[in-house]
Amino acid sequence: MKNNFCKFLIVPLLFSLLTVQGFAANEKGGNTNQMTAEEINSKYNQILLDNQKTINKYDWQDGASKYDNKKKTMRPVALYDITGDKIPELFFMSADTDYASSLFIYTYKDNKVAKMTFDKAVQQYGSSRNAILQDILVSAGTTYAVYTNKEKNRLIIYDSNGGVDVLWYNFTIYKIEKGALKFERKVVKTIDWEASKTTYKINEKAVNATTGKKEFEKLFKDIDKMIMYSTNRDNFSKLGFKFTKAQDMRMTLAEAKKSLTTKKSVSPKKSVTASNKNSDKLNKSADTQDVAKLLQNKKFFNQAGPRDIVNMEIKKDLSFSGVNNAHHMDSKIVLSYEYQSNFKGKFEIAEKIDDYTYNLKLVDFKIVNPKEIPKEYRNNKDTKFEYVDEVSGIKKGDKFKLYLPGRTKSDLEPALYGPMGLGSDNGTSSSKTIEKTTIHNTTQNFYFIGE
Repeated sequence: MKNNFCKFLIVPLLFSLLTVQGFAANEKGGNTNQMTAEEINSKYNQILLDNQKTINKYDWQDGASKYDNKKKTMRPVALYDITGDKIPELFFMSADTDYASSLFIYTYKDNKVAKMTFDKAVQQYGSSRNAILQDILVSAGTTYAVYTNKEKNRLIIYDSNGGVDVLWYNFTIYKIEKGALKFERKVVKTIDWEASKTTYKINEKAVNATTGKKEFEKLFKDIDKMIMYSTNRDNFSKLGFKFTKAQDMRMTLAEAKKSLTTKKSVSPKKSVTASNKNSDKLNKSADTQDVAKLLQNKKFFNQAGPRDIVNMEIKKDLSFSGVNNAHHMDSKIVLSYEYQSNFKGKFEIAEKIDDYTYNLKLVDFKIVNPKEIPKEYRNNKDTKFEYVDEVSGIKKGDKFKLYLPGRTKSDLEPALYGPMGLGSDNGTSSSKTIEKTTIHNTTQNFYFIGE
């Protein structure tokens, strides 16, 4: 955006609007020293690059909603304006240990990009030692939500954790003032399973059950935007959280970096000739035929989470079939939930990129669950079994790449070869290339490793 100055007159500064993931990142007027939207986004992008290693280290985030029940795609970044200046804040979860991840928020204030200040921090684990939210991978784990509701100028942080005997549900409400977070109130619900007792506190003071329950349940309602969350499959709906896909602000690291890049490269258009008019059909070249043979009768798997596994087998004609099994316990560690999705489909090798990389086209995909549940679950009082109509890592319209052994890892995201990825299952951490045939869902950033 350019400012036009005359000798005797300064034309008022126009607001520049930059859309980032559906939200505006406008420049503030009135001061010629203020950063442009492009400069702010560049700063945010650099912050993500500087923290990429610890962001990718956070690999225990769980997704839950109607449209995202079982995907194990990390979405630890968000861009959303909570201060009302039409410039989004940058949110991300960063893990500096193998078991503790902290929430960081960056904002544009006083003509610079800096960490958002806050009071009433939690101080638990890791080197940050100063955060308003941490996701701790211990005991029963942490369920959390960072969101706004219909109450203006508020940021609400919900978290629950605990062991088998005691469970804590916490709501911390911050008021947003002058670009900072000011602690307003805290609502806590405690369930003591051993004593069969539920208690409520508001700002550390005990309140009666009627008052506590009313305040507690009110905070689940009227969600505006869900900025960040992590939970198991059922927990949010049981608690009362309701939000749509359009209200979910979470992004993958790759999506966030792409959104913050204002200048996009444009690939040259390919000329259309008689030889490539039917480019959607399988390329019958010797290269692609040889690669197709490598995939025939090959098994692939992905452990989408500690209790979420996808197995898939590709057949001679590149059709495939598989099953996705997921499991979790209820909050009382009493009832077990088993989820299964049976599927089939077909790939085609669409294009050779280089000797180790090919584009795959998903030409068919469908869910083929049986009508009746397995016999072992029909009269099982301890386990609830359910067929579901989605699969972790595959859905119609997704784009895929095929990586062959010898493919370099240098331009792959670390998440693809992290603790459960190509580093441990597909080459050592020091290896520069992958060692197993890998199918990468580039739409969901999800991968399947060949056995």
